[in-house]
Amino acid sequence: MANILFISCYKATALAEKKLHAHLSLGEQAQLRLHQLICQACNRYVNHSILIDKWLKNREKQEDKLLIINDEEIEKLKEKILEVHKKREG
Repeated sequence: MANILFISCYKATALAEKKLHAHLSLGEQAQLRLHQLICQACNRYVNHSILIDKWLKNREKQEDKLLIINDEEIEKLKEKILEVHKKREG
């Protein structure tokens, strides 16, 4: 029974990506949340993934669905990810 709740990092990241675009079942939600509680790396991955997804969606709206990312924007995104990471580590 315990194996149902404890998932690998591979499955946790797959669920995190799925969550961005579809609804997770209650079981999947529980598995992901439990994994995030015990795995700092996956927790960070989930937060970065959410940040990148929001940035891309906003960028898509601004560019009328034409996605062109220049070096300056890439650096801004990197800085934002590092800033969020530093805040979470306290």
